[in-house]
Amino acid sequence: GKLVGAAACLIDVCHYVSDSGHHKHSYYVVANSDIAGFTQRERMLVACLCRYHRKSLPDPVHGQYQALPADDRRALLYLIPILRLADNLNRSRQQRIRGIECRLRDGRVVLEVQSSHDIDLEQWGAERAGEAFRQIYNRPIEVQRARP
Repeated sequence: GKLVGAAACLIDVCHYVSDSGHHKHSYYVVANSDIAGFTQRERMLVACLCRYHRKSLPDPVHGQYQALPADDRRALLYLIPILRLADNLNRSRQQRIRGIECRLRDGRVVLEVQSSHDIDLEQWGAERAGEAFRQIYNRPIEVQRARP
């Protein structure tokens, strides 16, 4: 929770440096900053989460990924889809989601989203992020608006 929460706050830190490739710039900034309350190991995991919060998943040829111990590489793979879902469920940046319930239904992971606003953009983004979730967790994900 702590690592994903920190990454969620920092993933957009470099939009001002460059919108294209900001995930790579965010990795560099986070990896080379002193973040209070985080060990160097935790800081590198947060930096890698920032790096992989969009586009491709880690590739064995990526140096920053290979530099992590095997347990951290495995943890990173399981955390990336969670961060991508969280980021996309706040895609409008208007905090429209009040709550989420997660259920397993017929082999699918179903996120029942509670909101009093239109969440079409959030649903679309989360479903796009669902591909990484399916690749890592081997289960499709579905986003539904919870019934009032």
